[in-house]
Amino acid sequence: MPVTHNSDSLETRNLTVNDALLLGDATPIEFRTMAAPVTPPSGSLTVYAKTDGRLYVKDDTGAAYDLTTGATGGADVAVADGGTGASTASGARTNLGLAIGVDVAAASHTHAADDVVSGTLDGARLAVKNRTLTKIVYIENPTATDSFPVTFLADAVTIVQVRGVTDVGTVDFNIEHRATDAPDVAGTNTLTADLQAGASGAVSTSFADATVPAERWLNFNASAVTASPTKLWVAIEYTID
Repeated sequence: MPVTHNSDSLETRNLTVNDALLLGDATPIEFRTMAAPVTPPSGSLTVYAKTDGRLYVKDDTGAAYDLTTGATGGADVAVADGGTGASTASGARTNLGLAIGVDVAAASHTHAADDVVSGTLDGARLAVKNRTLTKIVYIENPTATDSFPVTFLADAVTIVQVRGVTDVGTVDFNIEHRATDAPDVAGTNTLTADLQAGASGAVSTSFADATVPAERWLNFNASAVTASPTKLWVAIEYTID
C-alpha cells in the first residue's frame, strides 16, 4: 500500500478490500509529521504524528495522548481518565504503548490503586445466616389433642425461635424432638413453656432444650384451644450445627 499525504488524491475504484485489510510486517503504515491538528468533532478521534517523532491521538475534548510513551514493554496499561490523571495496577506510568481516553462527563475520576469499597463484612454472622432454615407448618381446625411430626432433621440443629399465629382464638403448643425410630413416643420439649399463638401472633425464644441431635423428628403437640380457630401457622427457625 503506498504512502499517502493529505494532498494526494485517491481513486476509490482501484482500492480493494484486500488493499485495506492486508497490512502486515511487509506493509507498514507511515504517518507524515505535522503540527497538532484542530480538535476533531464530537464523537471522533484524530491520530497523527508530531514533529517530535511520536504518534498521538486527540479526542473531541482537545486532550492529546502520546501513543508511543513506554512502548518498550511492561505489564501495566496506563489509563488516561479524561485528561485528568492516570492510574496503573502498580502506580507506574509504564504501559503497553496505549493510552485509553475515558470521557466520563465529570470533573475528575482518578482513583488510587488500592481503593476499596468501604465497610466491613461480618463473616461470623453471615456464616450463621447461610445455615439458618425455617420450617413452616399450616394446621387447619387445630384441636387441643393434636400431636404429629412436622419434619425430620438429618443434621444436628439449634432451634432459634418458634412462632405461631391463628386466624381467631388461641392455640397453646410445644415442639418436641423425638427419637429416630420412635416418632410416636413422647420426646423432649424444646420450649420452656407452651407457646400461646393468637391472631396477633406470638414468638418464643425461651428453650428448655434448643439443641436437637441429628436424626430426630420434630413433633407438634397442642395442649389447649380457645374460641375455635380454623387456621394455625407455625414457624420453627433453626440453625444447622
